[in-house]
Amino acid sequence: MPSADPVLRPQQPGDLPAVLDLTRRAFGAEGEVVAGLVETLATTPIYGTRFVVACEGERIIGHVGLTDGWIDAVERLVPVPVLSPLSVDPGHQGSGLGRLLVERALADAEAAGAPAVILEGDPAYYGRLGFEPAEARGVLRPSTAIPDRAFQWVRLSAYQPWMRGRFVYPDVFWRHDAVGLRDWRRQGSTGLEVSTVTLGARDVPALVAFYAALLGLEAPHVEAEDDWVALRETGGRSLAVQHEPEQEPATWPARTGQQHMQLHLEIRVDDLEAGIAHALSCGATPADHQPQDDVRVMLDPEGHPFCLWVETE
Repeated sequence: MPSADPVLRPQQPGDLPAVLDLTRRAFGAEGEVVAGLVETLATTPIYGTRFVVACEGERIIGHVGLTDGWIDAVERLVPVPVLSPLSVDPGHQGSGLGRLLVERALADAEAAGAPAVILEGDPAYYGRLGFEPAEARGVLRPSTAIPDRAFQWVRLSAYQPWMRGRFVYPDVFWRHDAVGLRDWRRQGSTGLEVSTVTLGARDVPALVAFYAALLGLEAPHVEAEDDWVALRETGGRSLAVQHEPEQEPATWPARTGQQHMQLHLEIRVDDLEAGIAHALSCGATPADHQPQDDVRVMLDPEGHPFCLWVETE
């Protein structure tokens, strides 16, 4: 525990050796990677990183940095600082020092006119400090290596609702492999992911044109004989329209004896047979009609169809 209230001040050039030592000790197994990032940020003015240190007497016991990233919004690029890293001496962890450093960083960002502060970290910890998932507000993480709940932000007084889009890290974070967690995507992985949502339509070109206009996408060329057309660039998943000559408009809310809502999911699998086995174990059943060798049409417990498919050469 600190013996007195720590002094927070801007980092000075002579502080760097102590800061790097602190970073290595605070981050354990990841210490060398994070220390390398800190050293590059501290010695490369182009990144404009603002560091603050916490001192107990002459000893540096805490450290935080803000480096500008950007939201790639439709209107323009929006500079938004990334809070990274946050380092607290192991002997002072749990003392409230981390909160003090985060509050100082947020205050500095507010004073500089930043609309928000972005970070990736433990939502249980940073949620207590006012951070919330950024993707829920339309700010998309720069990599799927970042767990969605870990990609968080705090909105400041300069924030405006149009500030949405993909978040862009400066190149230094990528060069130091300091984006996300390399192994988390394998945790609980089944080898399956949703790839495409397909909507039925009597008039494929008209519905394709509608969704292209609605979503601000370039409408793909559609031939008269096309019975399946995909729209791309829909935020990481594909939306498609499929010809259904007997398609009936859905009734909402659903009523007995009338057409219910209908769509089907197309789910990419690493291995088709393993994907089928997994789906069966979850309660799916295979459809009677199977039109393609590299696709299996399955029915969920409610009878909604979905396709398991595997990429072929």
